Amino acid sequence: MTPEGFIQAAAPPQAASEASRGGRIDAALEWLGERCNPILVKEARQALKSRQFVLTFGLLLIAAWAWSLIGLVMMGSDAAFGQTGPSMFMGYYVILAASLGLFVPFGAFRSLAGEQEDRTYELLSITDLSPAQIVSGKLGSAVVQMLIYLSAVAPCLAFTYMLRGLSLLMILLVVGYTAALSLGLSVVGLLAGTLTSEKHWQVLLSVALIVGLLFVFGWTVGGTGELVFYSNFDFLTAEFWQVMGAIATAYATYFALAFFAAVARITFASDNRSTRLRVVMLVQHACCSAWFGWLALGHGTFEREMLFGFLSLIGFHWYIMGALMTGEWPELSMRVKRRLPQSFLGRVLFTWFNPGPGTGYMFACCGMIAGGLTALAILTAGELLGLGARRAYGPEQVIAFAVLAPAYVIAYLGAGLLIVRLARRLFPTAL
Repeated sequence: MTPEGFIQAAAPPQAASEASRGGRIDAALEWLGERCNPILVKEARQALKSRQFVLTFGLLLIAAWAWSLIGLVMMGSDAAFGQTGPSMFMGYYVILAASLGLFVPFGAFRSLAGEQEDRTYELLSITDLSPAQIVSGKLGSAVVQMLIYLSAVAPCLAFTYMLRGLSLLMILLVVGYTAALSLGLSVVGLLAGTLTSEKHWQVLLSVALIVGLLFVFGWTVGGTGELVFYSNFDFLTAEFWQVMGAIATAYATYFALAFFAAVARITFASDNRSTRLRVVMLVQHACCSAWFGWLALGHGTFEREMLFGFLSLIGFHWYIMGALMTGEWPELSMRVKRRLPQSFLGRVLFTWFNPGPGTGYMFACCGMIAGGLTALAILTAGELLGLGARRAYGPEQVIAFAVLAPAYVIAYLGAGLLIVRLARRLFPTAL
């Protein structure tokens, strides 16, 4: 057989293998599409076909192209010999931050606020989709838009690395925290979209959200400029990654709190809206205690000042959370009552996680008392280990603050709970 015959004989199996490979890929994509969140598919299609997305994406491309030309013309010969990367990077970053920090979060807000205004959420609520799936689907749509904007600007950001003066790790750090900030603002936007269904209140919320997003945008651009032009991070030091770990812990816990708060807002009134939020609050308390304990004791010297910061932060946290929990509706539906712990051990351990203003008040009080005891335990450990401590504050001052801070928080929360209960008795229809 001639070589041409061998080629002809070998071609059909190769083509068949390529066809089978393509068929497997199509089948995998179809399987993935069927198992994706339906809200994600619907919202992504609507968002990508909307006039707002097309206009925003077009303006982003035009702005990036225009800044490329303007920046290169302004730099002139410095583009070849100087360190012009930071200047070009900041121009591209302003374009990216405007898209990710303004348009994506506001679009997430409007996606859920529009459901409330048009009364179309009732159609979603009668389906098999849970409130968590609805919120996560709308959040996933925001992530899709964010990735599209990033894919458009990423080549420009990589180009600034070639202009020198900017490290690749710095670029990745800035892009990473900008994407995380956009995702967090999107969750806040979704939470704001669930607060009311009245159009006049929605207009007020829209204005307040836009003002807040503009403030965050300006603060982020200013902070990034300081970071890019004047900072000199050593990404290999342990302190840098420890700070990043603390920031990531705070971000993850408050992200979960905002997400479950948005889920609770669109959950049926007869369902349990509180337990998951209180679990997140407890996790936040544990993470905060662990980080401050490490900061106070983990550097070879005992930093008593950290205990004042810890108690202040814990007090502020539990006062805000306690004020929200004491404002919950006191009546429990039969559906919630059937799911309450029935055993003695379950009631002892999990009663404070149940809905209601009374259990919420006790949960906040227990958290605040635990914070005071944690501060005293850290103080005792520091004294017993014999770590050198600064003399600005003595142990008696820490002990006094650890006792007074929980007492004030508990007293003010109790007064607020009594006022709410009295108001509900006097005005039962209004509250």
